[in-house]
Amino acid sequence: RRSLHRDPQNTSLLYGLAVSLHEADRLEEALRAYEDVLKVDSQFTSARENKASLLKRLGRQHDALAECEAVLAVNPSSEVALLVSGSIHAEWSDTDRAAERFT
Repeated sequence: RRSLHRDPQNTSLLYGLAVSLHEADRLEEALRAYEDVLKVDSQFTSARENKASLLKRLGRQHDALAECEAVLAVNPSSEVALLVSGSIHAEWSDTDRAAERFT
């Protein structure tokens, strides 16, 4: 965190912090850290993918889907975004949309 105080726009450091918080199950803090990464670089795909996965885990499926759609707009083959969005559609019994994502 000390390095972040010196360079608060460093996306690599911000992303590393977000991942560490996520792995430590400090989910709300991790979510804020992913959002910090995306404020600096809105095209940081890995941060957006992880944010989508985290939002799904927090039960915020609609928000997770929005993040997945943002990822898929720039990377239509993102396995994470396809998996997260497909699993949400499957949970909602939207089998056609789920099948689209899983194939």
